[in-house]
Amino acid sequence: MAIPIRSINTLSTFLLCIVASTVEAATAVPAGNWYGDDVYVGYAYDLHANKDDTEIGARMSVDYLVDQLSHVGADLLQTDSKGHEGVVSWYSETPGATVAPGIVQEIMPFWVAAGNELGIPVQAHYSGIFDEAAGKKFPEWTAVDANGERVVDKMCPRSEYVDKLLIPQAKELIDRYGISGFWVDGEIWAVVPCYCEDCASAYTEQSGLQPPTAQDAENWTDWIAFTRQSFYDYIGHYVDEIHKHNPEIRVCSNWLHSFRNPGRPSVHTDFLSGDNIGTITHPNTDCHARFFSTRQRHWEIMVWAFYYNEHAPWVLKPLSMIKEHMASTIALGGSINLYNQPKGHRDGRIPEHHVDRISQAVEFARERQAMSKDSVTVPNAVILHSEYDFYAQASPNIWEYPTQHIEGALAALLDGSIPTDIMDEWALLQELERFPLVIAPSQENMSSEAATALEAYVRNGGHLLLTGTGAFDVFDSDFLGIKNGGVTDKHPYHIPANGEPFPLSTYGHQGGAWTEVSVFPWQEFELVTAEGFGPVTTSLMKEDGNGLYGASIHRVGKGAVAYIPFDIATYYYNSRYSFVRDFFHEVIDELNPSMPIQIQAPVAVEPILRQKDGNQYLHLINRASGLPIFKNVLGGDDHMPSGPIAVTIPLDQPPKNVRLLFESGALDWSYRPKSENASGTLSILIPSVLHHLAIEIQLHTNK
Repeated sequence: MAIPIRSINTLSTFLLCIVASTVEAATAVPAGNWYGDDVYVGYAYDLHANKDDTEIGARMSVDYLVDQLSHVGADLLQTDSKGHEGVVSWYSETPGATVAPGIVQEIMPFWVAAGNELGIPVQAHYSGIFDEAAGKKFPEWTAVDANGERVVDKMCPRSEYVDKLLIPQAKELIDRYGISGFWVDGEIWAVVPCYCEDCASAYTEQSGLQPPTAQDAENWTDWIAFTRQSFYDYIGHYVDEIHKHNPEIRVCSNWLHSFRNPGRPSVHTDFLSGDNIGTITHPNTDCHARFFSTRQRHWEIMVWAFYYNEHAPWVLKPLSMIKEHMASTIALGGSINLYNQPKGHRDGRIPEHHVDRISQAVEFARERQAMSKDSVTVPNAVILHSEYDFYAQASPNIWEYPTQHIEGALAALLDGSIPTDIMDEWALLQELERFPLVIAPSQENMSSEAATALEAYVRNGGHLLLTGTGAFDVFDSDFLGIKNGGVTDKHPYHIPANGEPFPLSTYGHQGGAWTEVSVFPWQEFELVTAEGFGPVTTSLMKEDGNGLYGASIHRVGKGAVAYIPFDIATYYYNSRYSFVRDFFHEVIDELNPSMPIQIQAPVAVEPILRQKDGNQYLHLINRASGLPIFKNVLGGDDHMPSGPIAVTIPLDQPPKNVRLLFESGALDWSYRPKSENASGTLSILIPSVLHHLAIEIQLHTNK
């Protein structure tokens, strides 16, 4: 067994260790080791060498790369060493290595030499858990499924793979070529539960139980927690060994400690990163960027500069699409790594039009670097993404957890022009009181510590919105001001938005002639001390009332808690219906939190509110595409301006200045002084945004 897993008394304790105690201080996060302040935009050239390659490196030279990469203008370079096929594009001497048969020239030494000439660090792309070639050569390294069959391309994190292939090849790349770091791919999303003898016996020793083989087993979530910890230990082991070999080598594991891996960031990698294709079918950058920004470690998003339609070839994205994909990461303070994999040739050349377009994307990021990098949030709305609730779900592995309720809540807030953060319990409970509005979408398995903290937060003046059927499993009736009436999953309920009822299902009124959709379960309740909001009807007719309400509002202490008794966030994720969003915001308006900004903007405009060096920055990102909406349209293009945008900010004294950054156009602003009956107010009007602009508000500071 390559990696010892420390013994613990019970799997319950084991799970609590994994999801990070809320009492742990922020200083408990292991420190990273980023390249430095001068490294902000990267360029990643990928290859994924395979057994059919015949021309790897055939058209390579240092002079060629220096010329091309100097035009790109990046601060960090990344190139291929081993892809998911497990085939290396260099002459590895590690026993068990699978070397591509078609190497004309090794690519890595050219890239490192070019990087040295340009003064730019070069890191290696290396596929970790996902390795097809190693699985064929060494089946004993692969994971074993519940039926006892080998998973031919996925490594067991407790196997000898890490010591006999990954670590030796990492040391080779460091010593032979002088690389600066590793971006380890094919990691958390490639891990599968492993039933090999080592994993099964270790699990049984720690838990006293046999590994379950079905997701509905009582100890399934503990089994997945064990799998996750085995993966954490595997990463920690290779990071330790690489750092022992050379402490200055930077290492990351793709998507570790990301939105789909909440909890205290405990594994001591040097930085956090994840690659995202950024199309309509894979739009998850907004959630990941917001979550990464709370991890207290340097982070980046690797932006795919190319994309595909399932019925058409891979192509380089239009510049407007790349800009749209980059914007939220830049605005939220992260770094950018632009990922490119030129198709149609394997000889190492980079097409001129790729160089030109990516250099323009680099320039787009560079213009925003000084203002965005290392900025912090201005607390506004925040979504609780509880690690305890997340890991209580019966996921088939450590990656594929349902997140529609979190993504839908974020979409509803952003589409309604409310700047919003996403935090797990570990991050949020350290600064809960700073946020005027907290949304907990279907978080019925949050910890008792979080529930207690949220109750105190409301009593002290906070505003909390709960959704889903499980509120009574977390909070008592006295806090909610309502009485539990039971959950029903068959109902014809309709909720009013802007005075027009909308259905929660097709149950009872469409029949077999129409496509049936899932019924959203409903938590019935009776009002006790809370107020009802949004009378429910049993049809589309307003007169068909049933005495129920679409939400309750309860004033508690100095604050208030609202409850929407069904999973409205997933409903919005599934539909993006405007009336669902309208009801969501009507409930927030009824809660009446004191927000630091009010924005009126088209739905396509995403707001992000940050601060740096005493100034506030309102970022506005245009998500509107000029393309018509068809099934085969997977990305935005031909962008059209969206606007106008009106902004109101309460300020006790006028700002020093307000200015528009990054896009040309008029900006009108005025200040209404504070009076006896009203606070001072800054009003701003912007005609439109094309891609991404920011409004800088220079504030007076008291010294």
